[in-house]
Amino acid sequence: MQKNGIQKEIFKNCGKENIKIENDGILYGLWNVCRIPVMSSPERLPLFFYGFCISGEADLEIDMKPCKFSKGDIVRIRMGQTLLVKSVSEDFNSVLFFFDRRVISGFVSGLKVPLGNTNPIFKTSEELYGSMLLYLNFVKSRLDLCKTEKTAYLRAACEFLMKAMLCEVLNEVSKSCVAQEKGSRTQEIFLKFSSMVKENFKKTRNVKYYADQL
Repeated sequence: MQKNGIQKEIFKNCGKENIKIENDGILYGLWNVCRIPVMSSPERLPLFFYGFCISGEADLEIDMKPCKFSKGDIVRIRMGQTLLVKSVSEDFNSVLFFFDRRVISGFVSGLKVPLGNTNPIFKTSEELYGSMLLYLNFVKSRLDLCKTEKTAYLRAACEFLMKAMLCEVLNEVSKSCVAQEKGSRTQEIFLKFSSMVKENFKKTRNVKYYADQL
């Protein structure tokens, strides 16, 4: 993978100290959310981004829509979307974690709603918040070790930890997908009913007729 476009910005802004580099490009890494370069570049990198707010809050603008990003929130950041940090509180602290898409492609296949259609920001439970902090601290310590101890075992440990953390996040996303799917079904019924009323406007139809059709 060539270091150009957004990838070049990633290297320039956060340096290599928090990124694990392998022959297949960036595999995983940690980075402050507020140092993300503009994500509106037409170039597409095989990277998967999630941001996690550890403390404080920030006012973001995602695809020109204002969003509040506060403690315990997770934000999904996809390529082609615009992200603007409007303001942050003094105690704001966050982390961005990202993966090679090939590493995690199998994990998102079970979601009922395409990942790109899910809400960009969602709340975590107290339990997940605590788990995320443990994962992040452990991953950070493993990445630090990787700087001096270049072994396949440490690399595998980092990869497994990041995958486990991703599974925790996607578990929360899947819950929101179920709620979103229910909302979509309700909307589908409403639209179908509206269409039927329009088609039968001058005809005498009872309630049972519409119920049977729906």
